[in-house]
Amino acid sequence: MRKIGFIIHSIGLVALAIMCGIAMLIMHVDSLNGEYNTNWITYVEYELLLIAFVMILGIFLGFTNKKR
Repeated sequence: MRKIGFIIHSIGLVALAIMCGIAMLIMHVDSLNGEYNTNWITYVEYELLLIAFVMILGIFLGFTNKKR
């Protein structure tokens, strides 16, 4: 269970990095079009909830011990 938890947690961290990169790209394209919004949370709305759930699940599985 511990290895699975760390694998899931690392997948969540990679997804978080990808999501932040996509949000920064969208912010850059919007600034080129003149529609720049200073509040960055508008670019990451529901995707952040899914990634947070994956990271919490990874932490939970990483610190639980399988009882035999």
